[in-house]
Amino acid sequence: MPATQIFFKCNGEWVRQVDHVIERSTDGSSGLPAMEVRINVSRQQVEKVFGLEEYWCQCVAWSSSGTTKSQKAYIRIAYLRKNFEQEPLAKEVSLEQGIVLPCRPPEGIPPAEVEWLRNEDLVDPSLDPNVYITREHSLVVRQARLADTANYTCVAKNIVARRRSASAAVIVYVDGSWSPWSKWSACGLDCTHWRSRECSDPAPRNGGEECRGTDLDTRNCTSDLCVHTASGPEDVALYVGLIAVAVCLLLLLLVLILVYCRKKEGLDSDVADSSILTSGFQPVSIKPSKAGISLLIPPDAIPRGKIYEIYLTLHKPEDVRLPLAGCQTLLSPIVSCGPPGVLLTRPVVLAMDHCGEPSPESWSLHLKKQSCEGSWEDVLHLGEEAPSHLYYCQLEAGACYVFTEQLGRFALVGEALSVAAAKRLKLLLFAPVACTSLEYNIRVYCLHDTHDALKEVVQLEKQLGGQLIQEPRILHFKDSYHNLRLSIHDVPSSLWKSKLLVSYQEIPFYHIWNGTQQYLHCTFTLERVSPSTSDLACKVWVWQVEGDGQSFNINFNITKDTRFAELLALESEGGVPALVGPSAFKIPFLIRQKIITSLDPPCSRGADWRTLAQKLHLDSHLSFFASKPSPTAMILNLWEARHFPNGNLSQLAAAVAGLGQPDAGLFTVSEAEC
Repeated sequence: MPATQIFFKCNGEWVRQVDHVIERSTDGSSGLPAMEVRINVSRQQVEKVFGLEEYWCQCVAWSSSGTTKSQKAYIRIAYLRKNFEQEPLAKEVSLEQGIVLPCRPPEGIPPAEVEWLRNEDLVDPSLDPNVYITREHSLVVRQARLADTANYTCVAKNIVARRRSASAAVIVYVDGSWSPWSKWSACGLDCTHWRSRECSDPAPRNGGEECRGTDLDTRNCTSDLCVHTASGPEDVALYVGLIAVAVCLLLLLLVLILVYCRKKEGLDSDVADSSILTSGFQPVSIKPSKAGISLLIPPDAIPRGKIYEIYLTLHKPEDVRLPLAGCQTLLSPIVSCGPPGVLLTRPVVLAMDHCGEPSPESWSLHLKKQSCEGSWEDVLHLGEEAPSHLYYCQLEAGACYVFTEQLGRFALVGEALSVAAAKRLKLLLFAPVACTSLEYNIRVYCLHDTHDALKEVVQLEKQLGGQLIQEPRILHFKDSYHNLRLSIHDVPSSLWKSKLLVSYQEIPFYHIWNGTQQYLHCTFTLERVSPSTSDLACKVWVWQVEGDGQSFNINFNITKDTRFAELLALESEGGVPALVGPSAFKIPFLIRQKIITSLDPPCSRGADWRTLAQKLHLDSHLSFFASKPSPTAMILNLWEARHFPNGNLSQLAAAVAGLGQPDAGLFTVSEAEC
């Protein structure tokens, strides 16, 4: 007999009759009455169950002939965690090579379903027999095609949420191959003929290797057109005459160069003496060796009769307590110039490099200065400068130039306004110069892209006996709170064994973002299978989760390969520590004064300092320049600071010449003026 009543029992307790929802109908096939009963179970009811028991419900049907119980239905709270257990990683593969992109989805109830996206388009194995998805959710491409070059994303989803992995860039490259040789050309008058070929069968694509060898082949040949001649007495006389003329011209050129240099040396010394006698003070430019900072003191900044002992120095972040709040981060070195409190009659220009990617929408930038009491104050909010301010800043892609009439301790600090705010990190790979054991360490440094950070690591690696094994790379690190990951791949197992126990290493986000920690790096330890092993080929990947990444292809001999030693030596070279007097400025003093005198007065035709600022791309600071006694002097000071110590006077001369000034000889000095 059919059931006349249906009840629910959950966790051993009967559900109240009022909580049952009953629907009655008639079975279309048998004509018998049918009854459907359901109940709603809330999350709170499930969460009340403690211990190892799970929440369950059971259906009990009753009729006059007895009762029947259903199986227990267990109810669990669905979820899907955020982090993937394994994410796909970028790959570079050759044409027709197989590709395997692993993906282990986040833990969840019910278990997540996995699908793959290629450049945001769904990958459907039923439409493309060249791809399939394994039971472990890995995406497999049987034979890589050029069309498979794309960004691949693993997507996990269940009834609760949908999660995306970090995208993995797959590049399918094609190595170049030579076309067949052409036919030999006709035999020429020089008794040679040639043939050629092209690197086009196929041409290299997507970073593939160029063809090795030459594209032109020549050989000796003989034919009726090939003429063999012997040099006669007339030819010898002709050659001797030509050589004699060439030697005379060369001697004449050397004499002219010597005369020009003598005149130039005499002019420079006269200008220097005149500058010292008339002014009584000297301009100064200071640039610590390879530190990325400099201080330019123009000739009219120090009062007459005053003598100052000027210094410029860098501080390690751990030696100076610079408080950073919220999303603030240190973007520049901490720099001191002094002595503090000295009287300056004109602004000096302090140059500091920085590692920020300037963007008004992403950053709020502040210049901080330490007070006499030791506290740090915001003395300038970049972008909101006023002509009356004691400080002014010209911000460029890799450096900032601060005008100040007060010396002291400064730093550039950025506050992220969005996750798009990014800092430039310089990635460097070092390894031992000499390897005396089976173990071989590869150190990957992640530094702020500033000269002082680079110099510190270069000096440290010299002490450790390290060498640079790859060209440095730049990575843009965003304020996304995601860590930096580093991994090593494609290590030949027959020659080397990686001692890394996990698939990747991580540097926490805050260790990088606050900008106060030095020498941030990870070490990958490899072990040689045999002491005779000297060739190492592998890949090192560095990437920010859901952000930018870089790949290093290592292929070198650990015992004799020093191809990157020159880069290391270049970074360690000394610069020009200090220049005093006329040599501190690229523009000779008298020429500088002529430019200032000509361009300071306003000109109705626009041939004044405003047009010069526009030509030098400094027209965003016109109000600041106009507030000074000599706007042209401020522009020239900034030009000197931007180009110290290797300024290009030709560029400045072209800018001045293009102003249309009636005095076309601004860049010349007569003997009378000297």
